Amino acid sequence: HSALVPSERGKVPAEPFGKDEWVGLHDFNNHVTTPFDIDRWMERGANIGLRARYYPGVDIDVDHLDLASRIRDQVHETLGYAPIRVGREPRMLLPYRTEEPFTKKVLQFYYYAEEQKIEVLGSGQQYVVYGQHPTHGAYKWRTPEPSSPAELSLVTEEQIVQMLFSLGEWLEEQPGVERVRLTGKLGNTSLEADLSDLITIKKDQLREAMALIPNDEVGFPNRESVIMIAHAL
Repeated sequence: HSALVPSERGKVPAEPFGKDEWVGLHDFNNHVTTPFDIDRWMERGANIGLRARYYPGVDIDVDHLDLASRIRDQVHETLGYAPIRVGREPRMLLPYRTEEPFTKKVLQFYYYAEEQKIEVLGSGQQYVVYGQHPTHGAYKWRTPEPSSPAELSLVTEEQIVQMLFSLGEWLEEQPGVERVRLTGKLGNTSLEADLSDLITIKKDQLREAMALIPNDEVGFPNRESVIMIAHAL
């Protein structure tokens, strides 16, 4: 157990120690909470956290309201609706649920030279659902808070990864955004990818490129050449 510094209080899983100190909660992912735990935590004004193993959270750590709101809309459109929890606004967190736990994934980028990121918190992480932010007052729900897990949209790891790739491509097209990078794993496969290096081809560009290929025996000498072009597209 190690004592928490003030900036960690309210965000890191902890338990009371002595009169005024809090220390890290050992093996919090497997801790079985008892009525005794609840009583002593509540007496000390503890926050309430939710383990992300079966309730992954899309944590939008973006410090610009317009961009953060548009990212939220992109996530809602891709994964389905999720309630919105805020602490240090305009940053926000969108909780979902899953039946097959997965590990954390991060989409990092720079917006006008400022580092921003979207984290998908999963197995091994947790996030606060009620309580006080260390520096920005109370955590709040900007939309009606969920009353049961069944109200949360169900997602899979594959859907999360697809959302992050799509979001990364969308970010690449936004003014001021650069150096978009995805980190994490899909199962045992690394997702390390610098999305800024990917080339996005528009439909008009594709038409122009196809028009340069002669539509005759030179461009398509046999059936296999047609199939090869189709696979390439």
